[in-house]
Amino acid sequence: MRRLGGLALDFGICQGPLMLFVMPDPYRRLAVFVDRPSPGSFLWIILESTEDPAVWLDLETGDGKFDTWLDAYNAGNAALRSYVDDELVGPENSAREDNDECDD
Repeated sequence: MRRLGGLALDFGICQGPLMLFVMPDPYRRLAVFVDRPSPGSFLWIILESTEDPAVWLDLETGDGKFDTWLDAYNAGNAALRSYVDDELVGPENSAREDNDECDD
């Protein structure tokens, strides 16, 4: 697999001509956001970036409210780690499925 900008390129041969598959970047852009719905009450939200870098989606919101920003932030980061299989690599999408056209 080779990388070109934000794209991962997979060069594969399926019993014949060279085929080029352009895959989206497997790295997930995740963030923890702390909100304060009322004074002295904080909650965490995990967000994920879309293809449009200005648009973020809510993935998960904490169940409880916290008395301090730091407690909410730490709880959100603990939840964020559940999205990571390998802490040395970071959050990645699961591996792409095999291309059916190449099956024997």
